[in-house]
Amino acid sequence: DGIEPDSVMYGCLMKFAMECGRTSLLNDLAAKVSQLDIQHYMTMIRAAGSEHRVDRAFAIFEQLKTTISPDIAAYNSLLDVCCRAGDMTRAKELAEEMRQLNMVDSITYNTLFKGLLDVGDMQAARRLQQEMTQAGVPPNDVSHNCLINAAVKAGNLSEAWDLVHSMEKHGIPPDRYTVSTMMKTLRKDTPPGHSQKCFDLLVRSGVDLCQDEILLNIVIETTCRHRDFKRIEWIVQSFETSIMRPSTPTYGSLIKAYGLLKRPKKCWQMWKEMTELRGLKPTDIVIGCMLDALVCNSLVDDAEQIFAEQSYPPNVILYSIIFKGLSCSHRPKRAMDLWRSMRKQGLKMNTVGYNSILDSQARQGNMEEMFEILEAMDEESVKPDGVTHSIIVKAYCVRGDFQNAMQAIRNMQDSKVQHDAVVYNTCLDACSKKGRLDLVETLLQDMIQHNVSPTNFTLGIVVKAYGRAKQLSKAFQMVEDLPKIGKFKPNGQVLFSLMLSCINNGAPEKVLAILNEMRSLGHEIDGKAYQVLISGLVKTGSLREAVALVDEAYGLRHPKKKCSSLNSIANAWRPCLPRFSEGIGGLKWVCRSWNVCGRRSYQ
Repeated sequence: DGIEPDSVMYGCLMKFAMECGRTSLLNDLAAKVSQLDIQHYMTMIRAAGSEHRVDRAFAIFEQLKTTISPDIAAYNSLLDVCCRAGDMTRAKELAEEMRQLNMVDSITYNTLFKGLLDVGDMQAARRLQQEMTQAGVPPNDVSHNCLINAAVKAGNLSEAWDLVHSMEKHGIPPDRYTVSTMMKTLRKDTPPGHSQKCFDLLVRSGVDLCQDEILLNIVIETTCRHRDFKRIEWIVQSFETSIMRPSTPTYGSLIKAYGLLKRPKKCWQMWKEMTELRGLKPTDIVIGCMLDALVCNSLVDDAEQIFAEQSYPPNVILYSIIFKGLSCSHRPKRAMDLWRSMRKQGLKMNTVGYNSILDSQARQGNMEEMFEILEAMDEESVKPDGVTHSIIVKAYCVRGDFQNAMQAIRNMQDSKVQHDAVVYNTCLDACSKKGRLDLVETLLQDMIQHNVSPTNFTLGIVVKAYGRAKQLSKAFQMVEDLPKIGKFKPNGQVLFSLMLSCINNGAPEKVLAILNEMRSLGHEIDGKAYQVLISGLVKTGSLREAVALVDEAYGLRHPKKKCSSLNSIANAWRPCLPRFSEGIGGLKWVCRSWNVCGRRSYQ
């Protein structure tokens, strides 16, 4: 329309061109500006920085100095270019020039900070932190978060925590970046207590998860990976009381959380809200979360329906989830039909996918179908792994063919296939359930002989086996010996199994001692476990121990350690009251305990 853009409009256009990576267009626009101001020059400097053209950025800065006196923002822009390009020599030279001109602020230090940390110079970053304090520019949240992130990347958790505590000591509250960085450190092999420290930091920071989707997703994924049900419950409650409108990936995380909490109706609510109410298209990852949530809640037909309705081309992961569901629901024929249909479509599976379909047949001991699948693996040059061999061992165990199961393990050893305790655990579990203690002991010796480290799962199987065989002393000996060999600490499930073995072997007096050991190791016993233990004690006539356990559950011995699931404990008494063999004396003990606890209705 014949309207010539003014300087401000040209500045906006130049900025847009820079953000789109259109450097040539930016230069053309700059040529049309009659007189460039400092914002125009800074845009050109940043554009050069995005291409890591340090010399070009300095040339533009020198041009700026001939017409305008550069301010601290212009200097910081040039410093940022040097740091982004990893040219710390010129960055340090420029920073020294800025100090001499008294053109230094917190942004200057933080920019230099990031540059030093990006090149891995932690010591120089530490020195810079001290210099900031001496210069009257104390490190702020950005500085501390940069250091914490660098320590985490280097795998130095203790230093990261020291930096978090230093941050708080200087009166700087941890923010969402701090929490996100520390949450990302949670892995399956994290040191004991580290998970608790991370969640304590989250609570201490006061960060609202539902105001930061990235942090919310990190926390949900972390708690789901660790199966921390209490915190998952807390997270979804926070979400339900918020006004957040989740994005598609967040819907996937929430569906996963609700699935682990065994709330399939909520999974469906999230799915329908996402697809129908808001019209969002789920990614294959979100579809996988929904399928897995349904499968884990025994809704395999619903999972298959969603699987069939999707417009995305099916991939191996989605098929594997369906196979897992069909396996758990004992539908091997349907699994084979689906696999054969998939092969006709030309979709090839990887080892993980084949293991899923193999497992569906192994659970029923269908060896012919398994051989068909193994032949297909060979045709497609898919190499079996340790899990594959474990599934083969399971199939033989299901059929009660322990000789071939043991032979399969030896073949795996001879062929040097990498394997772990999973293979042995599969066979150990089957032998234990069939009462073959001789084979359990043979396998355990073979396992140790071949330097395969036992796990908590191994220990749990062995404890149950010796408990069934009325060899309680050996069960205790295994709890003492195997953790030393495998370098692990007995978990709550193992100690719970040991307590049940004590009850079933006429040693109820040892239950409370094991319970105290559980607490010393940081394990919590829930209401359902209390229910099983109390019922077992009552049925065996061990009323004093049962009442002591009730006191323990209600926090009468340790008020701060009161069990959170008391209803299930109360239910433990219902079927057991008519079976008291001790008559009035036993009932008085029970009534006294329930009277103290306020459960008069059970008198």
